[in-house]
Amino acid sequence: MSSPADIKEINKKLLRACLKEKREATILALSLMTELSVVTVKSLLGEMIGQGEVFLGGTMPSTGGRPSRRYAYNGDYRHAVAVYGYQRQSRNLLRAMVVNLFGEIVYRKESVEDKVDTAVISALTDDAVSAFPTASVLCLGLPGVETDGEIVINDYRELIGAGLLPYLQERYKMPVYFMNDVNAAVKGRYGRHPDASCECLAGVYFPRIYRPGAGLVMHGKVYEGAKHFAGEIGHLPPGVEWLKLDYSNPEEVAEAVSQLLSLYCRIVAPNRFVLYGDFFTDGSADVIRKRTEALLNGQFEVNVTVSERFEEDFECGMAGMALERLNERIFA
Repeated sequence: MSSPADIKEINKKLLRACLKEKREATILALSLMTELSVVTVKSLLGEMIGQGEVFLGGTMPSTGGRPSRRYAYNGDYRHAVAVYGYQRQSRNLLRAMVVNLFGEIVYRKESVEDKVDTAVISALTDDAVSAFPTASVLCLGLPGVETDGEIVINDYRELIGAGLLPYLQERYKMPVYFMNDVNAAVKGRYGRHPDASCECLAGVYFPRIYRPGAGLVMHGKVYEGAKHFAGEIGHLPPGVEWLKLDYSNPEEVAEAVSQLLSLYCRIVAPNRFVLYGDFFTDGSADVIRKRTEALLNGQFEVNVTVSERFEEDFECGMAGMALERLNERIFA
């Protein structure tokens, strides 16, 4: 049997979710939405105002009698910090951002690093947490694989091992989550360009100074595979040396990429590919599509889009996934 304290907490979570969705509402409207009594709603709102989660809004015009007071949810009551890394023109770029409970990005900071290690991650996180002490979760978006709290594969070799995630969790006293960079970017791409007919969207990122990686969104959800290993395609196909590839040679690029996509198609058969790279040209997508379909003997229709907007999709994906983690922390 639930105790009075349990029931109160359940009611508060229900009220919190409704007010956050509406952003602003009267006590009567919240009572109708939650099916809680006006007295209960008023009491809970009083507590939430005292905690800084809710504040008084304006008044609702009335046809007669006293105008109704509106209550507004404070989107900056809690925040999520995201620190993520990517490559631009063969340089390592690290960015920190802060997301509020409305999914708004309220802080950004970027740095260029020759080497990415724990000190770099900590410095960016320190600045973000100092600016927003209400931060409640930390999300890392990095190229590689995390299994059971240990980074087992990463382009930033100094981060490999079991030390980083526990260190950050202890340092900031908050949950720390790892997200693969291409998974986050493809999730962001799917969110920015939703298409109900696209059951399977595959993204491949070619950073030049590191081997490529892939991400997959199936039915709107990121597919990570066992031990989060899905998408580790850097050594495929056999015979292609990505770190030695001449990315300024369109013929060499098209040959290597089409071989990779033909192999991916035979295993996953996505509805669409988005290829991220700063070396693709306007005609690259069509050339790669034709070559890939030829390697598949015309048995599979290949849809290819090339994009230089990895950063935008990555940021969108990180912001969305950070918000999901923050909501789990606050509203679950």
